[in-house]
Amino acid sequence: AMRLGAYDYLTKPATLDEMEAVIRKADEKRRLVRQNANLRAAVRHCCELGLTEIAWDLAVSSHEFYNRRGYLDDWAATHQVALAACRRAGNVRGEAALLAILGQPALVTGGRPGVSGIDDLERSAHLFRQADDVHGEAIALRTLGNALRHAGRFDEALEAFQSAVKGYTAAGDLLGRWQALRYVGQLVQKQGNLELIESTQGTAARTAFYQGKMSIILEADLFPSLL
Repeated sequence: AMRLGAYDYLTKPATLDEMEAVIRKADEKRRLVRQNANLRAAVRHCCELGLTEIAWDLAVSSHEFYNRRGYLDDWAATHQVALAACRRAGNVRGEAALLAILGQPALVTGGRPGVSGIDDLERSAHLFRQADDVHGEAIALRTLGNALRHAGRFDEALEAFQSAVKGYTAAGDLLGRWQALRYVGQLVQKQGNLELIESTQGTAARTAFYQGKMSIILEADLFPSLL
């Protein structure tokens, strides 16, 4: 029955609580399916009406919903529709934002067509810079850093992450800054070479050893040149 599309199943004899739980689960599933369909339709309709700014903002705002619910194909399709509309309309900031979101690891890992590669993410960062959007550029650079890291281009990845830290700091996004610093630490730990930090930004790093493993302590006073 599950293979044929049933939401769940009950073993007999089922209690009233078990039946109510299955009904609630089915209602939630139907609600999410409707919400997903409504999001896709809204983005597509805005694009058709030439409401590009609303279309890309709605698409970008919905990406966490798609990610958490695992609607990755819908996520990619919705963003690609909005991206095409932004390019037709010459909406620089919208194109930059959509390219950055289409480069998120959850999408790229699945090997879907139309997701952002390194060149696309470099363009995203460039377009954000062109639009004077420091925070958007930091998001694009952090995503670019991950793409470069997975491609084995560690020096370029480190540079992208460090630039992202500066952007997040300038924008006052403490969470984004912490995430970018965490990626810097992961890179240095992977390389096992603290001189990489010293030579690139002239910063100081402290190390702690726990159970024979090196960890990089990332605190505000460790990377003064990035503040």
